[in-house]
Amino acid sequence: MAQLPDPSDPSKVVQTALGGIREAIKAGRDIKETAKEVNAFLDEEARARVNFKRRQQEVQRRGDMMYIDAINEYRILADIRSQKDKAFKQIEREFGRRAIQEVNDLEVRLRRERKELQREYDKDRKASRNEWLVIILISAMIYGILKATKVW
Repeated sequence: MAQLPDPSDPSKVVQTALGGIREAIKAGRDIKETAKEVNAFLDEEARARVNFKRRQQEVQRRGDMMYIDAINEYRILADIRSQKDKAFKQIEREFGRRAIQEVNDLEVRLRRERKELQREYDKDRKASRNEWLVIILISAMIYGILKATKVW
């Protein structure tokens, strides 16, 4: 901890005060830069959400084209199912019927783990967003105090 200057020496008191003010200004600039970065990130996220909504509305407006898309989607899903059936037949030939049940159990476990991981990711993302919100609010308060006291 820095020691306070001798109050009888005004030049040292002024130098210490100026040093403190410089540090406060540097901290304010750092806070301002961080706020700019966070705002840029939030702007990009908002743009992505708007683009997603716009694409959803375009899909809804297309009408008859949706049937064509649905048919193509069905073909893809049917192809996936047929490949899965072929894989199960091959597994049954090589390893027996019990292996098919093990593969199904593995698939269920992997889906469950993915859901848990997604939930954890969303939870961490929400916590991170809340931390940034607190940082921005504190930054705004410090900025407001510095502006109100005419230090900055």
